[in-house]
Amino acid sequence: MQHILLLEDFRLKLFGMIHGKIKFCTVFETDEQGLIKFSDYIGENFIKSVRLLIDIIDEEFHLDTIPHVFGKDRKALQQRRLDKYFHGSVHRYIKVQSRQENTRKDDQILISGINDIHQLKLCLDILDNKNVALNGIYSLPLLVEKMLEIWSIEKGTHLLISQQSISNTRHSLYVDGQLKISRLIQFLDNDCTASSEITGQEVSKTIQFLKSKRLLMPNEIIKLHYLGQKQQGRDLNLWLARNNKTNFENIFIHFLSDDQEYADVIFVEHLAQQRWPKNHYANNLNLSLYRHQIALSCLNYFALAILLITFFIGLYFSYLERIQSRKTLELISEADKYWQRYENRKFDIATLQVKVANMQYSVEALDQLQLKYQQLPQHFMLALARSSNNFKNIYYSDIDWSVKEVMGNQEAPFFATISGGFLVDNKPRKALQEVDKLIVKLRQQPGFNIVKALKMPFDLDSNSEFKMNGKERKNKASFIIRIEGALL
Repeated sequence: MQHILLLEDFRLKLFGMIHGKIKFCTVFETDEQGLIKFSDYIGENFIKSVRLLIDIIDEEFHLDTIPHVFGKDRKALQQRRLDKYFHGSVHRYIKVQSRQENTRKDDQILISGINDIHQLKLCLDILDNKNVALNGIYSLPLLVEKMLEIWSIEKGTHLLISQQSISNTRHSLYVDGQLKISRLIQFLDNDCTASSEITGQEVSKTIQFLKSKRLLMPNEIIKLHYLGQKQQGRDLNLWLARNNKTNFENIFIHFLSDDQEYADVIFVEHLAQQRWPKNHYANNLNLSLYRHQIALSCLNYFALAILLITFFIGLYFSYLERIQSRKTLELISEADKYWQRYENRKFDIATLQVKVANMQYSVEALDQLQLKYQQLPQHFMLALARSSNNFKNIYYSDIDWSVKEVMGNQEAPFFATISGGFLVDNKPRKALQEVDKLIVKLRQQPGFNIVKALKMPFDLDSNSEFKMNGKERKNKASFIIRIEGALL
């Protein structure tokens, strides 16, 4: 539950708020007995923090100008203006509203503060003794600036009349949505029967005061807003129509509902609905306990976040462990099936040697290899046949084949050493070219990762010669090629 404390000259109202709406209101007098009751109430009820809204006669507002400077110079000038109007008070506020359009174009500023802080200090001392955090001291007239945005009445000159209690009526002048001056009028309770007449007379005095301060021009039209009950607003409208000579554009009456006796509930609910309202008068010492609570709450949320993250990380690792165990069992089962298939094979793939007779042509070599050596892996034999398809005078004399044992569905690396040759005329360069072309073809085959020549037909730097075949009168250009790769 949110708590808002409204400090008036003769009353202290504590509002309990839920979702920005008032649930209860407890009223205390500001005399000695009333403050004792307020202290006891705070001690008996768990109140963590409060927002303090003030509507007292000791709050003053002044308009002034300062040169348009920046940085330390601007802070120094603002400090001088604050000391000029509120030298003995720590609860003060300054705001730059605009710049002058002519002359030196100085900054126009609004300075507000509380000269007599005795009553406010008594209230703050009670909150401090009861360890109730104060999260801001807010001025009611300055708070209305945000309400004007909601009411869409920012432009122009507006005079707002609001009655916060039976004996307090406040007149505030706003120009283009910014507060220029505000005064609180107090009258005795026995005069409240003629409140509309008294309010009308005070409105006329306020108009004359504003004209004397040159905040209103003699013939300027004013938009008058009355925030109060329906009957009081109508009576005020009739009285001003009969007795007032000021040009009013219209009187806007903002009626209160039946359960809203005075306008203070509207300001309190507006303050409660603001998530981060701008603080006006609270200093760092007043806000220290509230900031400590915020820091403690942040640490608690951070610790809770760490705890939740640790919990979810534990769940994640537990999930990974279950998945890993399941996959491990699947891998063991797959390995057992693989070894079973491996044991049932009809030939030994660990070491396989093939002897191939001399073949005159590549087609005959393919037919003889497929017929005589059906136990060789098909992928390798087909790739070898495709590579040697365009070489008519090639023959293979020996293939030394070996395969490493592997686990699961991995690729089985093989090693093959091929011995063969070309039947060519007495043309050494052509023999070399044919062997190079064969190596290129072999390297283009999928799965043949490494293809290198261990022996070429002859070495140009040596005196080697071709061997002769007496019957066919052909030279045999022999070679040895090693192939490494992986077949599925």
